Amino acid sequence: MRTCADGSWQEHACFLLGSASGRWQVVPFSHPVVCQLIGKLRTLPGFDDNRLLDLIGSNQTEIVVLWRDPTLARNR
Repeated sequence: MRTCADGSWQEHACFLLGSASGRWQVVPFSHPVVCQLIGKLRTLPGFDDNRLLDLIGSNQTEIVVLWRDPTLARNR
């Protein structure tokens, strides 16, 4: 997840979704699919739901990892 210091979190935050093949998808929090996406992310084992809630209230510019595929970590 990426957050920015300027503006509201909904206008200046986004999910950065990366694939094992190196492809990235940016989903702004203002996109209509975000509610559905958050619901799906919360079902992933190890997803850091508490950190997501902290970031929603953040006014800092940062990139934070909320979830990593545990099967990829074992293959490294």
